[in-house]
Amino acid sequence: MLEPLDLAQEGLITFASTRAPQAGWDGEFLESLPRHRAAYLDYQGPVSEQRGHVKQVAKGHFRWIEMSSDTLSLELVSMDFLETPFTPWPTGRYCLTREPANVSSMWQLRLITAT
Repeated sequence: MLEPLDLAQEGLITFASTRAPQAGWDGEFLESLPRHRAAYLDYQGPVSEQRGHVKQVAKGHFRWIEMSSDTLSLELVSMDFLETPFTPWPTGRYCLTREPANVSSMWQLRLITAT
């Protein structure tokens, strides 16, 4: 979940993955979900209507570089995993790109520059 650059936009930008967020995610595809309320940043437990279970495994801080309808670029400042055995992600610039542009709910994550 990401807080939008424009705070007037309602809800957190939210993605889902079929696997845990481990280092080496460069090239991973994520599915965009409807925006979530900020209360869900710390939520853990069952999802309504028997849609699964949510578990927080990481948290961090970032700065926006660019935000458009097909590209989200950010600088990851810090990331802490709440459980082991996850390997920390490198800090640096990441880019999420909608694939294919404008028609998909799938976004590809790329590490552009590690710091």
